[in-house]
Amino acid sequence: MKRVFKFLFINILLLFLSLFLSGCLIIPHTTEVAPAIRGQIVDECSGKGICGVKITYIIKAENQYSEIAISDETGCFQTQAPTQWHYIVYIGSPGHYPAPDWICVIERQLHISKDGYLPKHIVLNENPSDGLKKSDFGVIKLSPQVP
Repeated sequence: MKRVFKFLFINILLLFLSLFLSGCLIIPHTTEVAPAIRGQIVDECSGKGICGVKITYIIKAENQYSEIAISDETGCFQTQAPTQWHYIVYIGSPGHYPAPDWICVIERQLHISKDGYLPKHIVLNENPSDGLKKSDFGVIKLSPQVP
């Protein structure tokens, strides 16, 4: 009986070691597609923050990702970082084999809307040298809708 447990223990140990040494683990994992963004929405005329503005953050890559945020009472908002699920996590040095497929973001968009205001669309075309650095949009002004 002791021999059977020893045999099973060695086989299980070898199975776990082979998973680690193969360079990947089969477990759920997420990768950030683009950074979270933040900013403040203000009325163009009064300069005061606008509460309840809907901000849709869209990332166009191989797939399309989106996050939605609502501005608070001061007009400030912050989105979550859009993520992509993976079931294989690569262990190794970045840029060397094995390496995961890198996500190539083509453009990022902000769609801003609120009843009583003109909708605003901001498009950011991505340069590979930019590295998706811009995450703080500062103050974004919305113009009131004229009846």
